[in-house]
This record gives sequence, C-alpha cells and structure tokens, in this order.
Amino acid sequence: MNGYQFTADCYKSLLKRSEQEKLTPQEIESLKQKLKVFKSLASFEEDDKFIAFDSGMFNEIFRGYIDYILHDLMDDYKENDSAKAKALELVEKDIKNGSYYILEDYSAKEAQDVYMNGFKTQKNRDMAKCKSR
Repeated sequence: MNGYQFTADCYKSLLKRSEQEKLTPQEIESLKQKLKVFKSLASFEEDDKFIAFDSGMFNEIFRGYIDYILHDLMDDYKENDSAKAKALELVEKDIKNGSYYILEDYSAKEAQDVYMNGFKTQKNRDMAKCKSR
C-alpha cells in the first residue's frame, strides 16, 4: 500500500462515518472529490507522475509557487536587508520569465533527478550547460 492508497482509505472510512461525524454536505462533497483523486494517484506507476507533470497541467501552480517565494523573500528583504531587496528586484523578472522556459526545457524526471542528486552527476551538469545555451 502506498501513501496515496492509505489516504484514500482514510477518506473512505471518514465518509462511511459522515453521519456520526456530523459532516456538512460541503464537507462530504469535498471528501468525495479527494477520495476520487487519491484513488487515482494510488494507481499511478512511477513514471505516471512525470507524464502528469510534463502535461502542463501544473504549470500555473508551479509559477504561483515561484511568485510566493519571490513575494516572501521581498517582504523579508525589505524589512531586514535593503541590498538584497534591490538585488531581488533586479532578477525577479528574469526568474519569472525563466519559470516559463524551464518547464519546456527540462522534463519532470530531469528536475527530480537534479533535486535528489544535485548537479553533482556529470549528466546533470552537461544537461544544464547544453540547455542554458
């Protein structure tokens, strides 16, 4: 059993107890939606997650996280380090623009490999050099 199946089973169990738990219709509907998604995720093979991410389905979510990072950093830098705030202002547009290209230039599998192993493998370093040109 994987983590997604465990979570799906928990949602299923909670739905069975919905009357006892005094869940609202909105909470029940939310649980049904989550159960459907987690059942689907539980059936994913290892490479399915890469196919799903590479589909573009999550691009706006990814870019939203980039915006959160930049916003949080800017708030922190404005309060504590004006030099860093100015530096971030200079590269913020480049980072946002880069988030559009990075999703096209690298596969999800490549990105996970870099996250897990860094650029310490020659393959990852070579890939980054080629794609940055």
